[in-house]
Amino acid sequence: MKITVVQLEARDLYNAGNSFDAQDPCLRLSISGYVFGQTKRAIDAGVNAEWDEEFATEVTERKFELGAKLKVEVFN
Repeated sequence: MKITVVQLEARDLYNAGNSFDAQDPCLRLSISGYVFGQTKRAIDAGVNAEWDEEFATEVTERKFELGAKLKVEVFN
């Protein structure tokens, strides 16, 4: 089974930047511990960011049946 993630965005992030240097967040995507994608940093995006990127991976039917979990992490 192929899983594709598109149109990524993050809203209302914690503001770890300051008035001189806005934060540059990125996202990391994983399924059941397997990292299959990481976006580029959204330079000076602040607390709302968008990424025009696409990531895809294969998940076995067995892993899906066992409850594979998609995890999206935001890093700054």
